[in-house]
Amino acid sequence: MGYIISLILAIAGWKAMQIIKLPAAALLGPMLFVGIANIAGIGLTPFPPLVTSILQIILGIFVGVKIDREKVEFLKSGMAVPTLMVVFWTILSAIISSAVLIRLTNLDIATILFGATPGGIAEMSIVSMNYGADVAIVSLLQFLRLIMVITIIPMIAVRFRSVAKDEAAAAQDEQQPEQTKDKAKTYIIIGSGLIVGGAFTYFGLPAGGIIGGSIGVGATSIILNSRVNVPVFGVRIAQMGIGLIIGMRFRHDTLTAFGQLMVPSLIFSLLMVISGVLLAFSIKRLTNWDLATCMVCSAPAGISQMILVAADIKADLIKVTYFHLIRLLTIYLIINQIYQWYLN
Repeated sequence: MGYIISLILAIAGWKAMQIIKLPAAALLGPMLFVGIANIAGIGLTPFPPLVTSILQIILGIFVGVKIDREKVEFLKSGMAVPTLMVVFWTILSAIISSAVLIRLTNLDIATILFGATPGGIAEMSIVSMNYGADVAIVSLLQFLRLIMVITIIPMIAVRFRSVAKDEAAAAQDEQQPEQTKDKAKTYIIIGSGLIVGGAFTYFGLPAGGIIGGSIGVGATSIILNSRVNVPVFGVRIAQMGIGLIIGMRFRHDTLTAFGQLMVPSLIFSLLMVISGVLLAFSIKRLTNWDLATCMVCSAPAGISQMILVAADIKADLIKVTYFHLIRLLTIYLIINQIYQWYLN
């Protein structure tokens, strides 16, 4: 019964956010509705971890089907400087935001560090468990920043979208390989995403389902020079499921912390969003990409959520995935080591 209630709330939240035309409605609506119900004490049954892994793999496949030989050409040149900019911005924004929260709150250091780092809710919550941080508060801090990012970034991106770039992108899409009607190729491409995404998840790689699924499908599509289609409805279901699972993380004590952390969270989130916008304009100047794509590439939120936003505002999913992967690897390989040294 708990599963059914959760699904009803998720669907209701999705449709409610659609009515008010909020970006990433399929993610944010279920997150809010299920989160509020969970805080209110309604008996919701948590979904097993396997469900989360499956949903992430589906999103990875969705990204992978957008990859073709033309789309990966951008990796061959001119990427060193933007990549280094994202790496240094990730490190500096995490350090500065942590300093702001240390000054404005009485939270323990571990909770502040992982709550202030510009990663995803799920990713940073999982890592913070290893350091004795308050996972609910970490999730709350990440959630508050996610709301600001999802609300502000798409509005700015759409407002300043370049019509010429949109037309160029549309023309490029017309030149892409046609979707294959060969069922064998379709099964091979999708199967590759399932296998690689499952393997990445099994071995515990960061955002393994999304990254592995996209690599498996994308690489196979390039080798076979074919594309397959993923039904939009299936993608929306995956988005709704991830929003539902995030909402399950909220408890009654999270509501108490919400009032205490509102002002500090808004301050550090706003600083991070502003810095991300400035980074986006810098990347646009260097690359001349569509500003909508640059905005989502530099947005301080998780790879799962930003892929959903990118899909909603028609940003380039390949570039968005690349830069958020770079930021995620920076968090895990560099920032995590800094935190480990500091906390020990």
